[in-house]
Amino acid sequence: MDIRDYIDQGDVWISRDGALKDIEDMGASWRRNAARWMIRHAGELWAAYREATLRYDVEQYVEDNYPLKQTTPELVATLAAISKPDEWVRGTELFQALTEGLSADAFADETDDDPPLRLVR
Repeated sequence: MDIRDYIDQGDVWISRDGALKDIEDMGASWRRNAARWMIRHAGELWAAYREATLRYDVEQYVEDNYPLKQTTPELVATLAAISKPDEWVRGTELFQALTEGLSADAFADETDDDPPLRLVR
C-alpha cells in the first residue's frame, strides 16, 4: 500500500509486524497508542507522504507532459506542515479514524521523544 493511500484512509492500521488491523476492531487503548505513535513520527510521516506525492507528480508530468500543479491552498498547507507536522498528522483520515470517540486530552501533551532523523547520503 502506498503511504499516501495508507494515510488517506481510515479503515486499517498496519501493525509493527506488517499485519493489517481493522481500526473498528482495535480497542481504545490500542487506537490511542497508534495515534500517539503517529504524533511522535509526524515529521517522518509527513516527509514520506510529500516524497510520494512529488514522485507521483513527476511521473504524471512525464506521462502527461503537463506542468506540475500546486494550488495555493495546497502550497499553504504544505508550508504550514513543514513547521507543524504534528498538526498535519492530526488532520489525516487515518489519525481521525484512530481517535474517533477518544478524549482529545490524551494527545494534548505528546512530544517527540525519538532522536531526530539523520539523512545519509
